[in-house]
Amino acid sequence: MNKVIITAGCSFTNSDGTWPYHINQQKYGRVHNVADTGAGNGYISRTAIYQCERLLESGTNVEDIFLIVMWS
Repeated sequence: MNKVIITAGCSFTNSDGTWPYHINQQKYGRVHNVADTGAGNGYISRTAIYQCERLLESGTNVEDIFLIVMWS
């Protein structure tokens, strides 16, 4: 499966056992969690955009990238 899921957010997204860790990678694709504890919306948006750009530059098809954000 070539799908890539990017998850971004604050501590509700970053810690072990939070929602990104419950995404079934075999069914939905690779999961890249770029969340960070104490992150505000500015940081969340910048890290999400940066991760998307990195994937696009590495040749990942835009149709295969899914971004899920939990805003602060």
